Amino acid sequence: MFKNLISQFLGGVKDRFMSGAGQEIMRALVNKNYTYAQSPVPTSTPTPKPTATPTPPPRQFVTPKPLPTQGVFNTLVTKMVTPTPTPTPTPKPIRIMIPSSSGKGQTLVPEPAASALMKAFDKYGEATPAATVMHHPMQISGLPSEIAQGKNNFGNMGENGSFNSEATNIYNADKTIDTGLMQVNSGTFAGMMNDPYWKNALAKRGITDYSQMTDPFKNAMAAMLVLMRGNYDPQTGSMKEKPRNWRQWYAAPRNMRYE
Repeated sequence: MFKNLISQFLGGVKDRFMSGAGQEIMRALVNKNYTYAQSPVPTSTPTPKPTATPTPPPRQFVTPKPLPTQGVFNTLVTKMVTPTPTPTPTPKPIRIMIPSSSGKGQTLVPEPAASALMKAFDKYGEATPAATVMHHPMQISGLPSEIAQGKNNFGNMGENGSFNSEATNIYNADKTIDTGLMQVNSGTFAGMMNDPYWKNALAKRGITDYSQMTDPFKNAMAAMLVLMRGNYDPQTGSMKEKPRNWRQWYAAPRNMRYE
């Protein structure tokens, strides 16, 4: 009996399923499956490969081209940028002109005598007179008092006509000697070294020994002090004003020597 009931139930279900409603359900299921069968299978999107970032090229520094040498503008720029070198002035040669020994015309004092005389005597305006003491036309230079004693009564043409800075005269009657450009006397030099004032004046000029008298510059400086000593003005502490007495040099021109 129970089996019969089950058979009847199943039969009823079959009848209903095969009825119009069942057919609609079957048709829908078939269409759905067909749709599923026809739908394309989604394909996976390919992962893009990473692209390498290009490395920028290294920076290049371009050396600027020099400005052309032509053209008004470039010429002006060059003149503004490039300083003009200052030319070194050429020292003018020292010229001391004195009467020639012949008495005709003049002669030029050679170097280094001219420079030495200028350095020592030009401050006092005595550079040319100092050169004339060295070189002048033939004459007797003796003062009346000297000639009366039989001294300095012969003609001469100056103390050192050749301007020889190493000239030495050993023929003085008192056995002193005269040395160098201005023929500085050894006895006169010794007297100045024994006087503190003149010894200090010599030392200020780098003169400490008579052996230095072969140096034309030191000799001229010592000679300038000899002249100052013979024309010293205690009130001013310097040489007297012109005319100055050159009597310390026996062979100086007569018109430059005074009693």
